[in-house]
Amino acid sequence: MKLHQLFPTNKDQAPSAMNLLRNDVAPHVTVIDKRLVKRRFDRHAHEYDKYIDIQRDMIRLLLDNPVMRAYIELHQRKYEQLQAPAAILDIGCGTGSLMAAILGALPRSTISLLDLSPNMLQQAVAKITSLAGQDCIKDIVAADAELWLMENAYLRYDLILSSAAFQWFNAPQRTLLAASKSLHPGGLLAFTTFLPGTLQELHDCCAAADQYCQYEHTARGQNYPDGSSWTRWLDEACVNMPVTSTEGVSIVRGSAASQLLQTRYWWSEHELTYRYPNVETLLQHIRRVGAGNSLASQSMPVSKKWLHALKHEYLKRYRCGAVEEIQATYRVAVGCVHALSN
Repeated sequence: MKLHQLFPTNKDQAPSAMNLLRNDVAPHVTVIDKRLVKRRFDRHAHEYDKYIDIQRDMIRLLLDNPVMRAYIELHQRKYEQLQAPAAILDIGCGTGSLMAAILGALPRSTISLLDLSPNMLQQAVAKITSLAGQDCIKDIVAADAELWLMENAYLRYDLILSSAAFQWFNAPQRTLLAASKSLHPGGLLAFTTFLPGTLQELHDCCAAADQYCQYEHTARGQNYPDGSSWTRWLDEACVNMPVTSTEGVSIVRGSAASQLLQTRYWWSEHELTYRYPNVETLLQHIRRVGAGNSLASQSMPVSKKWLHALKHEYLKRYRCGAVEEIQATYRVAVGCVHALSN
């Protein structure tokens, strides 16, 4: 089990991949301050699991999609025939909840954990070790995933997973392509991410509070790529992967696994709505999962007057139960890329 870290200390020492990423930021993607993201995840890693209702549901959507289920069937058959464990990379592993779930389906796997936050990695290692022991953990990498994937393009995996991490990338298109090229023949990349419209209720009320306080309105949060962008990038990733052969594994025609072999990519969109006892609880959830504003060059005014206006507008528009209960909606998606084999 190895621990690696990749954190450039200043712009002059940053690897060349950083300049490539900086030049490849999509025009509709807001620039993320990765050091601020790291600090916030480090700060809340010890309590992260108390607030991850949406993240748990995104993991469920990821593991329950047809392509993922078919891949698990395929690899279980492969292990039965060849005794070959799956090599898995978890991008943005957080506290290890996704790997804890996947090890239940693919227990004989070797996993590599990749996250920006060393404290998150500590939580993930502790969780996985308590469930499956340390022997299944091959690598522990504390790094910016976008840089690391480009710097380690020679590495290959059977399964690359990522849940609720791609929204932290400044160049998601390039990162998706780099990850898809890291697949073994027949391998699968599967991820979840947020879409435009996430927390729209909160954004509407922030705008109303800005108007009430006579602030110049400043968009809060990130501008996520939309579904049409993602499907175009998924298609491009498939074009850039050659069709190869998987040797030594017999597949039953008509099974879910055989149907997977015909699937180039998968994309599905979902809307999830949650209730919170009050606005303060919603804001606490957002802060505790590190999702507070982490944009590189914006300063948002916040005052008691502004917060009071925000709460007033939220209750007026989106109250959904007794007293101060309110709702918040997330728009999320599941994407998969399959390294086709003959």
